[in-house]
Amino acid sequence: MRVRRQTLAWDRAGPSAVPDSSEGASAASLATARAARAQSALRWGWLWIAGIVVIAGLAHGINMWRFPYYESDEGTYMAQAWAVARLGQLAPYTYTYDHAPLGWIQIAAWTTLTGGLGRFGTSVDSGRALMLVFQVASVILLSRIALSVSQSMTVATVAALAFALSAYGVYYHRRVLLDNIATFWMLLSIALLVAGRPRRSTSVLSALASGISVLSKEVTAVLLPALALLVWCRAPSSRRASWVLTWAALVVTVILAYPLLALARGELLPAATMPNGQPEHVSLVSTLQYQLARGRDGGLLDPGSRFWATAAQWAREEPLLVVGGTLASLLSLVLAKRRPVIACLGLATLSFWVFLARGGEIFAFYLVPMLPLLALNLALVVGLAMRRFGSGLRRLQPLIASGGRSRATAESSWIRRCGPICVNRATARTASRTCIRTGRSNSIRRSGRASSATPGATSTMSSRRPNCARTSRRAR
Repeated sequence: MRVRRQTLAWDRAGPSAVPDSSEGASAASLATARAARAQSALRWGWLWIAGIVVIAGLAHGINMWRFPYYESDEGTYMAQAWAVARLGQLAPYTYTYDHAPLGWIQIAAWTTLTGGLGRFGTSVDSGRALMLVFQVASVILLSRIALSVSQSMTVATVAALAFALSAYGVYYHRRVLLDNIATFWMLLSIALLVAGRPRRSTSVLSALASGISVLSKEVTAVLLPALALLVWCRAPSSRRASWVLTWAALVVTVILAYPLLALARGELLPAATMPNGQPEHVSLVSTLQYQLARGRDGGLLDPGSRFWATAAQWAREEPLLVVGGTLASLLSLVLAKRRPVIACLGLATLSFWVFLARGGEIFAFYLVPMLPLLALNLALVVGLAMRRFGSGLRRLQPLIASGGRSRATAESSWIRRCGPICVNRATARTASRTCIRTGRSNSIRRSGRASSATPGATSTMSSRRPNCARTSRRAR
């Protein structure tokens, strides 16, 4: 009896009256359950990402040594990698500073680790095996970036599969191109900035990855302003300036290794011209001037420029990512105040378009570093739109369910009036539905009012009650 009274007292007093030991036990059990659910979700999440990686590896690896055909640039980069590994030189012939050498230095390291250029067949086949490694790693990094920004496995899946299964991407991702190497380091830099809690150590590693990306292929240098803005958004509010300055200083330090190499070789500045009209030696500055002046045209302002022709070709061959991803990048700028990280990623994608629209030489594989960013922006913006749509539906649910609640209220009021007459509550509920449909509940309410108004109405009410009982029996 005492236990019963104590239980009733706790029920009346509410949860605050429960002893502290019970609260501690319930809190501990709740924390344990949450940890178990988080561990299970993490385990299934990694398994899901592993499945995506397998799909990406199969899409890239099947028949990669026979399709596409061998391109001359692939042989050039493999020859330069051979010169690094065997001759200790940056090129088998005169190095003209056409690209920074770190890209084929990584290829040379790969051939050394795997046992030579002929490990997988021809030298180009060995390079394509390395491109498979970079592609799989890029898919993992892209899914990690999308998951960290959106907190949605669906968005991460869409971004990774849109990038891995792109027909245009598969064509160029298989080839031995410096753009594929630079893309991996670019994604690694972004992943270090957005994954987990912001830390100075990850910011430093991101700066190193950005510098390596630029030294692998110079085109990724156009991303540096957007990435610096991303560092600003992710850094603590009291340390933003120091974090951005540190990140920028490290990136510049890594990139300066390229001109310092030319300076050490005595090939930084243009040389004097010989009587035959040729310079005495190659130089980094002369090569940069040539690269910037090559294929100059009107760019964005000229409808017949190489930019518009190539952009139209990309839109025809990869409409989902080129058109959809570009529109998503533009829409992401609208979210700058509420979603600054997504806006920075959209700005990075648009930076590539600005570089291409400058007016100059454009090759088809210049789209390669843009593909993961286009897929990422498309998945993030579509994920936000679906989330807004879902929240709108949840707001409409109370209005949709209001009709059902009003009917349930009518049923419960009828049960309270006629429940004692019926056999049990289930019978009363069934009879109430029948009476509500036939309109008898209104007659019962009117008879109830009449009974309260006139003494003779009691016999009328009692005469109607058996009808309700009979109705409940029929409903059963």
